[in-house]
Amino acid sequence: MSLYNKKGEIKYLNKLTDDIYHIGIECGEISKSCHPGQFVMIRVSENYDPLLRRPFSILKTISEDGIIEVVFKVVGKGTKILSEKIRGDSLDVLGPLGKGFKFSGKDENYILIGGGIGFPPLFFMADFLKNEKKNITLYYGTKKKEEILFEKELQERCTKLILATEDGSLGEKGLISDVFIKDLDAGIIQSNLEVFSCGPKPMLEKISSICEKFDLKLQVSLENVMACGTGLCQGCAVKIKNSEEDYEYKLVCKDGPVFNSNIILWEG
Repeated sequence: MSLYNKKGEIKYLNKLTDDIYHIGIECGEISKSCHPGQFVMIRVSENYDPLLRRPFSILKTISEDGIIEVVFKVVGKGTKILSEKIRGDSLDVLGPLGKGFKFSGKDENYILIGGGIGFPPLFFMADFLKNEKKNITLYYGTKKKEEILFEKELQERCTKLILATEDGSLGEKGLISDVFIKDLDAGIIQSNLEVFSCGPKPMLEKISSICEKFDLKLQVSLENVMACGTGLCQGCAVKIKNSEEDYEYKLVCKDGPVFNSNIILWEG
């Protein structure tokens, strides 16, 4: 798959909450070659501070306009600088990077499970599955209702949208993983489905345990600190089983970010 380094023009930048932003960047070939689960690395400044690019999952593409969209939360200097950009500014964008979700196409029904600000790859996957005319059930959980993003757009894409907030302000109260296992126990979800998930690591580990118990095939998109996005720095290694008793290291940026959950050595 081709890798491009493009100067992308910001076409829109929307503030979704106090600290979460949605940005559309025109970057030609990158938008036409992305697959759900892949990401881009963006240099937020022409200066050397911050020096390194930042990784961003792709929310969706508008290939006819050459646009990729990402969602980000302001958590440090780099994302703060990005949030202060305006329409017409340019960004240095490298991508698409990583290996995305694998799609067999054999099944008619798919389950997506997302948590917090890490959910964007599932929006992209929902777009893809809808175009393939598949049935989609999306479980989406956050701490509070203000953090549920693009609810209307997700309802348009998904056959069924199930929401949960930890404070009970929208949807069911509690963790989305608890809602998921409750539905499995109740027999609402059929067996032998493919499941795709992304979000915070504790959630992914719990979803992995649930899917193993119910014999569901699960792919997870991992988040990890990374400096280059291409495998050179070796900074985003994760332990992967290569036998019952042994393991090896794989790179989230190059070998992932999507992995089959049953080969990951979750370390709590």
